[in-house]
Amino acid sequence: MLTLALQTDSRGVTGVLVDRAKSGATQFVGVATVERAATAAKLAAALQAALPKLNGGKPLVAVALGPDEVRVKRLAVPPAPAEELPPIVAMQAAREAAVDADAIVADFVPPAAEGAPAALTAWATQETLTFWQAVAEELGGKLTVVAPRALAGAQLIRDGASTLLVTRAGDSLDLIARHGGEPVLVRSARVGDGPADRELRRTLLSLSGEGVESPRVVASHADLGASELIDWQNVLATLGADTPHAATLGDAAAATGLALGGASLINLADPRRPPVAKTDRRRQILLGVTAATVLLAGVWMAYDRMARLDRQITDKEREIAAAEAEVEAFEPYRDRVAALDAWRQSDVNWLDELDRLSQKLRPEPLDAKDFPVANDIRATQLIATAFLGGDEPGGRVDLTAVARSSSTSELEARLRSDDHPVEPISTAESPAKDAYRYKYSALLRVPPDLLEDDGPTTDDSVADDAVADDAKEEKPTAEEPVAEEPVAVEPAANGATADNAEPNAVETDTAPTVETTSEDAGSKDAENEDATPDDAAEASEVKEASAEEVTP
Repeated sequence: MLTLALQTDSRGVTGVLVDRAKSGATQFVGVATVERAATAAKLAAALQAALPKLNGGKPLVAVALGPDEVRVKRLAVPPAPAEELPPIVAMQAAREAAVDADAIVADFVPPAAEGAPAALTAWATQETLTFWQAVAEELGGKLTVVAPRALAGAQLIRDGASTLLVTRAGDSLDLIARHGGEPVLVRSARVGDGPADRELRRTLLSLSGEGVESPRVVASHADLGASELIDWQNVLATLGADTPHAATLGDAAAATGLALGGASLINLADPRRPPVAKTDRRRQILLGVTAATVLLAGVWMAYDRMARLDRQITDKEREIAAAEAEVEAFEPYRDRVAALDAWRQSDVNWLDELDRLSQKLRPEPLDAKDFPVANDIRATQLIATAFLGGDEPGGRVDLTAVARSSSTSELEARLRSDDHPVEPISTAESPAKDAYRYKYSALLRVPPDLLEDDGPTTDDSVADDAVADDAKEEKPTAEEPVAEEPVAVEPAANGATADNAEPNAVETDTAPTVETTSEDAGSKDAENEDATPDDAAEASEVKEASAEEVTP
């Protein structure tokens, strides 16, 4: 029966072909190294071309894989009977590989003592196993062994002493330490063409930590710094090979070890599985199957839940990362919105504010029959300021006016509203015997005209006056004179105007302002029913002066 032992390393794939008789005698057929192909069919064709004896044969294929394809690690396991270890070890290997249990194949070396805390475990992906199964099928044979490369080379030494075997595989070193017949350390290190002393010292130091002191060091090559070499003459005699093949077989120690035969400590092609209970009693069979099913179901449910939670955590982390990226993308827009909000805070509808102020200062038209002469107020200076970029919204109006009365309460009551606060008013009396000899100074706060508001802010009295004036305008009336306005200000709905207005002066400070002044005061018809004849005469004069200064 042909047996093809394969080894993978940096050089490619090396195959050692032997013919093993039923009696157990082994005859060396050939050894060859080919490049690693991308597909199973191409690799099988290359091996058949290098080893012609493979053509037409049905070889048993054994493969020794390097650390790039199979991982070896000592995994912690809970104390459990030997028959319960396979599913537990499989679950631990899947967690270590961070994949689903179905995606890998794991096998392990049973602990020497039952209940040991750790087990030497090897695992490879299902994709890797499928590839080598396909290679064996392309060769017309069957895949029987898949083992780590370092463990496969252990077949070259079969004694039970404490031994450290060092073999070269391409640009790497494979090291396996055995103590009491059991492997205690398995590792591979890439050294290239450099010396192996450093890796050898590191391995010996690790063994000292495991309690293995001064092991016998055996190497495949003399330049590896070991005290002993593998007995290649004995190996060649076992394989039935000639002496010239010693160097070639030394470079493929793992494949040579598989070709010698013997059971591999770890075989991923046939991993350990829970034993099947054998008994003649049907009841015991059912109980055993049920117990194994419950155990496997519990282990699988626990693992599956953990795997699903891990996937959910990964998905949430991706969502959080995506959300953070979106937030960062909107940072420039946030600054622009903040700038727009600051600008809107200073956006005042000055036309509405001037219309409101004109109605507050003179709520009745000059030609009203009951025009309150005694309480008339005339604005002489008005400075409108918008707050730009500050903490205060809106703007302010600095008002200077003259009146016939010395009381400030009426003027403050007219100007004040919920959104139009008025700061304390100062009063000064002119020494001249003028009817408008009381001078008032007031500061009026005006709100911004925000887009979300329903409209410009007005109080109820202004709104009522506007409705009444609209009703008056619908009726045919005689043409009324309109006062000239030096600035583009919407006239009040009830006809109130600033009399004898002079050209407005525009002042510019830190913010845009509009200043209007007026020298002449408006007059009133009568203060009340008890007004004196002199007051009536003064009101008449005010009306005549206003009529002369306005245009139709």
